[in-house]
Amino acid sequence: MTNKHFFVTTLLVTAGNSFILSFANTVLTLSMLLAFGLKTAVLNGVALSIALIISTPFGGVLCDRYEPRHLMTLKCVTTIIVYTLIGLALSLKWSGTPKLIPLLMIGIGLIQSLTDPSSRIVIQTCKQEVHFSQAYPIIRATQNIMRMLGPAIAGAIVGLHNSWLPFAVISACSLLLLGAIRQLPNLLINRELIPLGFTPSQHSPCAKSRLGNYSQQWLYELVEGAKAFLGYPWLVALTGASLIVLSAWTAGFRYLAPDIFLNNGGSTAQWGFLVSTFSAGSLLASLITVRIKTANSIFWSFAWFIPLTPFLLLIASGHHGLLLMASTAIAGIAWDFAVFFGETSVLDGVHRQVLGRVTSFSSVGEQCGLLIGYLLTLTISSPEEGSQRLVFGAFLIIAASTCGLGITSLLARRYAVQNLWNPSTW
Repeated sequence: MTNKHFFVTTLLVTAGNSFILSFANTVLTLSMLLAFGLKTAVLNGVALSIALIISTPFGGVLCDRYEPRHLMTLKCVTTIIVYTLIGLALSLKWSGTPKLIPLLMIGIGLIQSLTDPSSRIVIQTCKQEVHFSQAYPIIRATQNIMRMLGPAIAGAIVGLHNSWLPFAVISACSLLLLGAIRQLPNLLINRELIPLGFTPSQHSPCAKSRLGNYSQQWLYELVEGAKAFLGYPWLVALTGASLIVLSAWTAGFRYLAPDIFLNNGGSTAQWGFLVSTFSAGSLLASLITVRIKTANSIFWSFAWFIPLTPFLLLIASGHHGLLLMASTAIAGIAWDFAVFFGETSVLDGVHRQVLGRVTSFSSVGEQCGLLIGYLLTLTISSPEEGSQRLVFGAFLIIAASTCGLGITSLLARRYAVQNLWNPSTW
């Protein structure tokens, strides 16, 4: 496979993943809010987060040992099965649907844990082998275009009040994605276990473990993955800040905000348009990052969390005008910058042989933040209380960002490097 073909295939796979995920999240959230209310909808997020927390470290091990395209194929097949079942249950108005969907979310969460590390490995390999400095910014820009289209289309389709149609679209798109995934080359570099005493600065081939017991080998890899994760102090600090930010932002944006918006007279199509405005902001940011040369500054990953807060405050106040739309676009810009600077730091600063395991532990921290946010959302008894929770979440994001900047600054000085905010030199 030529570098050009590899880049185009990576672009198609990552774009397809982004469209399906953004479309499915919007469809499931709006469908559950309309059919069963806030608490039932949030239970799906709780089930998904618990499954991801349990399975993500194992997913990181698998992604370091097995072909990414095989794992991504498994995810696609699972998506088709799960969302087809949800569509059938909702269209048949089966009384057990509120109990069935959280169980299905646990199943898809167990498989989804394989997807993020696999996608990172594909993107990192493309970034390193294509020798095109703007490969990652272009991939992110394409992802954001898909994230912009997904919610807008989802909101419009859910507004048609046809229970099975949006889930049929998810299954059909997943089938198309399978074709693109099959075009990916074999990317597996390493099937060996990380030797004891591994540190991020070591680049020697991994020595194979002599452990005979298979379960001991799994435990060995998990422990060594945890050690490798702790060996990147800047990533530990970022994960801690992300845990707090995600507990406030994602639970608010995914469940509380649409519930308050719909209760205040908004429609599903309008909410879908708002989510697309967020993605449009992310698209604009990704176009800007194409021209950023020093993209792996961890400092900016913390700083860009703060502009997320105006959106939460405006939703809490019941504002529906142009100011809300502008704050949504600003939040999208800030979110993409925060993710971009964090992700490029990871891709540039984490050794390839432990990328799956290290990022899986980072993902566990983020999922813990989501779970905390969802569980706190379940305690809300009225839209007024939900608005108060959004205001508190906004101040929590500011506090987490400020603390993250301070802690990372202290860590950088301790390591005494020339560029304090470039993790690849730590």
